[in-house]
Amino acid sequence: MASNLLRLLIALQLGVTFTVHVLQNQDAYLRPHLAEGNANALSKPADEPRGGGVRFANGELLPAVQCIYYLALNGSKELPLFREQMQSLGMWDRVRVHLSLPDPEGKSAGCWRAHVGAWNAALQEGCTHTLILEEDVYFEEAVVEAGFDHANAFLANGTAYDMLFLGYSPEVDARDGDKMAPFQHLSRMGGSVAETHDEFKCIYKLRRWLCTQAYVISHAAMYRWRNLTYDVQTNIPIDFFLSSEPGYSDSAYFTVRPMMGFQRYHKPAVGVIESDTHTGSSYEVFKFIPGVVYSIIEPQLYSAKAKIISPAECLPPAQSYTWEGLSRNLFRILSSSLVSNADFCFPFAEALPAGAPQLPVIEIAPGFPNVTLPSGWPKSCLTLTDVLLQLSDAELPPLPFNATDLLERKQYFPKDSSGKV
Repeated sequence: MASNLLRLLIALQLGVTFTVHVLQNQDAYLRPHLAEGNANALSKPADEPRGGGVRFANGELLPAVQCIYYLALNGSKELPLFREQMQSLGMWDRVRVHLSLPDPEGKSAGCWRAHVGAWNAALQEGCTHTLILEEDVYFEEAVVEAGFDHANAFLANGTAYDMLFLGYSPEVDARDGDKMAPFQHLSRMGGSVAETHDEFKCIYKLRRWLCTQAYVISHAAMYRWRNLTYDVQTNIPIDFFLSSEPGYSDSAYFTVRPMMGFQRYHKPAVGVIESDTHTGSSYEVFKFIPGVVYSIIEPQLYSAKAKIISPAECLPPAQSYTWEGLSRNLFRILSSSLVSNADFCFPFAEALPAGAPQLPVIEIAPGFPNVTLPSGWPKSCLTLTDVLLQLSDAELPPLPFNATDLLERKQYFPKDSSGKV
C-alpha cells in the first residue's frame, strides 16, 4: 500500500480597445469571430456545459434589464457557446458584444478596463439596469427561471442598489496555502450574506465578494464609477478593489440565491496551473462547479455563518447539482490532504437531494485507475484510506525515478502559488 501511495503522489505532478456594434449589424460583424471561436472550441472538454436545454421567448427572462454587455477577447472559444445559450434563454437580442485584444499591461488591467468601458457604453445608451457578463460565463439552466424572476422583482421595484450578483465567489482566507480551509472553518470564510428584511424573496445583502462573471449594475453606480482607472503599481483587480477598498466596500451589493452564473471549465494558460487566482486553476474550477456551490459553499454562507433559513423557492432543485470539471480537478485539490494524511471533509456541507446527478469518479492520471467518491460526499469525508483501498489491488504504473530522492527533496509534490509544499 505504501508503494501505491508513492505512485499516487507522483501522479499529481506529471490598453483595451472596445468595439461597440449597433445591434442590427452585430451578427454580421460577429460571423468571422464565431467561426474562429467554433474552431477553437473543438479543443474544449466533451462535457462542457453548453446550454440550450430550455427555451424562453425573447424578453421573457429579466425584462427589467434593457442592456446586456458581454466582454470577450477576439477569437474567443466561449463566444459560440455563449450565443447558443443566450438564444435559448431569449436574451441574445439584448446582448452587446465587446471584443478586445489582450491588454499589454496584463489580464487584471484588461479586466478592469473592460468593465469600466462597458459601464461608459451603457451610460451613453441610457441603460437603467445593465447586465455585465464575462467571457467564460454560463447559466445553470435548472435555476434560471426562478432566479431571474426574483432578480427582476427586485430591480422592477426601484430599490436602491449598486450591484446585484448572479454569480460570484466569497472572499476567503487561504493565506497559509490551504485552499480548502475556508470551506472547512467558519473563521476562514470572509464572504458573508445577510437578509434584506423586505418583501424580496431570495435576495440577500452581500459583503466581501470576488469575481465579476455575472452581475447587474445600476445607472447610479456606473455613473459614480465611470472614471475609475487601473493602477499599474498596485495591480489590484477590480473585484477586490470594489469589495474591499474604503469608500467602495460599503456599497449596496446584493445577490440572489441560488447562484445562477458560473464560469465554464477550461484549461489554464501554460505555466499557471497551480496559481490559484488564475482562471483554469484547480481551485478556481472547484469553487464554480454548481454541485459544489449548492452543497458546500452556499450552505456554509447562509445556514452556518449567517444562520439564514432560506425558503424552499430559494433552494436549487436536484437536477441543478451538476459536476462538470470536478473529475479532472478534485484530485489536485485533494492531494494536499493526502500529503498531510488529513481527511477531505466539509463540515458545513448539506446532503445531496434525492435525484441529484451522480457524483463523478476522480481522474488521477493516465494509467491510474479512477477513484470513486463516497456516496455521502461532500457531507461525508473522503479519506486517504478510502483512496488507497481502491488502489491497493490495482496494477499501477512504475515509478519513473528514485522514490527516496523524491521524498527527500519533495520537488515533485504539488506547490501553491508561493512555492510552498
